[in-house]
Amino acid sequence: MIKRFALGSELGGLDDKEQPQRSQSPVGVCLLACFVSLALAYLAARPVVSRLHVWWAELLIYLFAPTLVTFITLYRSGWHRELTGAARTLSVILFSGVIMGGALLLAVIFIILGSLIYSTFVDGFARIHY
Repeated sequence: MIKRFALGSELGGLDDKEQPQRSQSPVGVCLLACFVSLALAYLAARPVVSRLHVWWAELLIYLFAPTLVTFITLYRSGWHRELTGAARTLSVILFSGVIMGGALLLAVIFIILGSLIYSTFVDGFARIHY
């Protein structure tokens, strides 16, 4: 069993001390993860959170999970490993907020485009025109 784990690192697996190649920035993956977790958090928490009736508390609850997912994804990635300690943590927190803003902007754009598509095509789709 232990031999298999030793072979895993020889066959190209990464251990804790190795860093992956810096061929791709984690920003796109973080934006996708943040957007998906924003949608899932909204769908999962909506029945409970809607009972609060305080708009800013609802907003904080909806935004907490996606920001946390983004923070964990960025912090575990190879993004700015040259920074250490509090400087790296603060920069990851700041960039997580920026990515969350981008995910919110993306959600608003999708809602606007969806409503335009619905009002243009779907609303009169069932009517038969002669």
